[in-house]
Parts: sequence; structure tokens; C-alpha cells
Amino acid sequence: APDGTPVEPIQPGSMGDCRDFLEKYKDVQNFKVYGQTGYEYAFLGSEYSGDIAYSMDELIIANIDIEVASINGFPLPEEASEEITAITIYSSNDKFYHVFGCGKYFVHDEDVVYTQCSDECDLIEEGLCFWELLQPDIITGWACRTFDVPYLINRTKNILSEDDALRLSPWRQIRESQVNIFNKVIQVYDIVGISLLDYLLIYRKNVLEPRESYRLDYISQVELGEG
Repeated sequence: APDGTPVEPIQPGSMGDCRDFLEKYKDVQNFKVYGQTGYEYAFLGSEYSGDIAYSMDELIIANIDIEVASINGFPLPEEASEEITAITIYSSNDKFYHVFGCGKYFVHDEDVVYTQCSDECDLIEEGLCFWELLQPDIITGWACRTFDVPYLINRTKNILSEDDALRLSPWRQIRESQVNIFNKVIQVYDIVGISLLDYLLIYRKNVLEPRESYRLDYISQVELGEG
């Protein structure tokens, strides 16, 4: 242990057994349990020791963006009260923008694949089917952690089912939590089996100079000189 106390490894069994073990001894005095409960990291550390040669090309990155109706004002993601009018998923696997919508749309760009759906339920179903085929490793997007992902999950629960929302995870597990982001408590979801990297959160963390707006169009003007 860090304080010099001699310790030895304990292997209660499965992850569930580990949780039960910690719960059983959490109030026992003079019985300290060292280590971490991020079991996946412990597994990776023991299974793949030393330097690991990897290629970003082997990872499938999905950039997601949804459009929603705002007839009654811009809807809150935790309520997801307005319909989803479009889902766009850019895949690093094939370098195409896969767009799902209900209206007629003539595709002008060779890198856009458009699927016209009959209604919002069909739109979400088509998006989920594509997602399951794509099996992305990473989700990215601008404010995707605080808006797109929670809105999509909550809206899917509202008009389809909770089981359908779980289809976003290869393990059929989604964890809900409340986090403080920009001094505001926000509902977020962790999709088990997929890493979520929100460009907005990363940008605000690494660019220390405050911006007068964090709308994507404004930040694009500041950084790239174009909207």
C-alpha cells in the first residue's frame, strides 16, 4: 500500500462478487481494501502489459448530430418533448454522412447517404439499425454528451421503449447520472462499450481563454475563419 502496509491480492470472483465483497466489509473497522473498482482497467493492465502498438484506423468513430423540432421553444434533453426530425452519423469507417429524415431530399454530395423515413418512429428505428451494424468504438460531436445523446436516448424511451434505447450499447447497458457541467446539474448517459468524446467539453477544457459564445458556428469562425 502507499503507506507501507503489506497487502496481498484478493479475488472474490466476478465483478458482482467484488461489489458484494466491498459492500460486506465497507463498515468493518481496521479492514482497509486498497485498489480501484474500475475492473476493466485492471483487466487491461494485467492482460496487456508493456507498450501496445495500435492504429487509429482500426477504431470506428461516429460523429453524431440530431435535429429536433422547436415549435414550443427549444426542448430540454431530459424531457425530449419535441420530435427528432433528422439524425446524421458520420462514420470514419466509410467516410460517409448517413442522414435519416422524413422529408424528400435530393442528395447533392457524393459523401452523403440519405434514408427517407415514413415518420419519427421509423426514423429512430432506421438510425438504431444502422448504429447496430456500424458498432462504433467512439462517439463524438459538439455538445453530444449534454444534448444529442441524452435527447436521443430519452426520446427513444418516450416513443419506442427503454429496450430500444439500450440498442445504442453493444452490451445493452446505459448508465444515467447527474453531473455538474458549467455550474449546472445536467443529466448525462454513459453508453457501456463506447467512449464518448464531446468536442465542446474538450474545447472548453483545453482553451483557457473564455469565448463570448460556444455555439459551434461562432467557434468555427474564431478558429477557422468560416461558419
